Amino acid sequence: MKALLVPWLASSFAFSLMFVAFMFVTVWLETSAPPPPVMVLRGALGFFALALIIQFAYGGLVYLILTRAGLWNVWTVSLAYLLPVALFGWRASDTTQDILGTIRWLVFALIVALVTWFFAPAE
Repeated sequence: MKALLVPWLASSFAFSLMFVAFMFVTVWLETSAPPPPVMVLRGALGFFALALIIQFAYGGLVYLILTRAGLWNVWTVSLAYLLPVALFGWRASDTTQDILGTIRWLVFALIVALVTWFFAPAE
């Protein structure tokens, strides 16, 4: 369990960093002005706490299932993170713009998956 502390923190940090970066860019593009630094910091801390919870629950479950099945490799971990996002995006999207907006969430999920896979040792 101690070996999972670094992957848990690293993937949560990547989750938080990427989420805040996506939100920062979205706000900047839509309003033509960057958000105040205090809001970015507050958002980063809030999303880091949320990412810790999500990665502990979902990332822990993915790790447990895939290592027990002997399937802990970059492809299955990526699939485990991409599949829920792709299915949700496909099911919830009703316009082409929504589908295109899903691409950034797929990139986001792939980055979190790769960080999780890179830092988590297969036991």
